[in-house]
Amino acid sequence: MIVDWEAPNDNGTPITGYRILFRKSDDTYSTLLSHCDGSDVTIKQTTECTVPLSVLYAEPFNLNVLGSSINVKVVAVNAYGESDESEIGGGAVI
Repeated sequence: MIVDWEAPNDNGTPITGYRILFRKSDDTYSTLLSHCDGSDVTIKQTTECTVPLSVLYAEPFNLNVLGSSINVKVVAVNAYGESDESEIGGGAVI
């Protein structure tokens, strides 16, 4: 699964990374640094990462039920700190 987003306005201070948050089956959100680390230079520049569905099926996400939604939120980071979380995006269904 490919996750992508648009970079927000940096208001004059370059974005240094992103926190990409994936919804878990209990409706909380968690990062997935092994596959979607927003501090990685390539991911930061392309605003895109790829996550195998098998990772989302397993702990801690447990999105292994047919019809489960895959939802993502993104937070931009710069010298001033973190932005607000984006609106929930995605909506892909297993």
